[in-house]
Amino acid sequence: AELYRFLDGPNGVTESASVFTRVDVIQSVTRWRHTDADGVTRLIVVDPVEVERVTDRYLASNAVVTLDATAAQADAAIIRGDGKTVSTRPVETFTTLKALKRQQRVLDWVHHTTPTTVGVVSPLVIEQTILDSTLSGEQAELVRQFCGTPRQARWAIGVAGAGKTFALKYARQAWETAGWRVLGTAVSARATGELSDSIPAETLARMLTIYEESMRNPLDARTVLVVDEAGTLSDADMARLIHMATDAGAVVRFVGDPAQHGSVNAGGLFT
Repeated sequence: AELYRFLDGPNGVTESASVFTRVDVIQSVTRWRHTDADGVTRLIVVDPVEVERVTDRYLASNAVVTLDATAAQADAAIIRGDGKTVSTRPVETFTTLKALKRQQRVLDWVHHTTPTTVGVVSPLVIEQTILDSTLSGEQAELVRQFCGTPRQARWAIGVAGAGKTFALKYARQAWETAGWRVLGTAVSARATGELSDSIPAETLARMLTIYEESMRNPLDARTVLVVDEAGTLSDADMARLIHMATDAGAVVRFVGDPAQHGSVNAGGLFT
């Protein structure tokens, strides 16, 4: 039972990807460590036959969902040195029920939340802020969409060199003129530091720690939270962030480049 909990947990088969194969499960089983009653953690050396048996039982359990083999894998072939082509069988892929439910919660929050007045700035204030700036057309549109839309979540692709930080500076100005509180966050300390040039920011890990361990929500019902490099968020951290924002009644604005940065842990919802 402890092994199955490990496989289904954050350090198990979905640690670095939400989708996995049978080989991934085998590798996870062989790196499982058991903690004794005295607190000593030991690597468990499992017989190969037992590894196969445990893997088969886990993949057949209710915790795992079988997915279709990808077209690329289904059409794959090996070309031998003598030029002969050897077809390969599709590789069966899986995910966990827990991962699917987590992703669905995020998607439901993004697409089905009720309209909100939090973070909404009047068109007059937005246009005056843009008029007083040197924003490009795209940058100005980012300010309009982020500040003028009555939704809990908005997303924007901010490619390198597009002037995202500059645009967010004026978005913050519009929000604060309208009386809203603006905070920023990012996964990495580097990205958080860069965002701080436009918006007061803390790392996501610190925000979540304050919320979950100190029982104090760093957001409130007048907060606009700007998330930079959103593509680096794991699915689990995005779900935790959304829970924190919903609990406070805050709104969230995500900016990232799915082609530039990815999540270290299982992620991909921004993409």
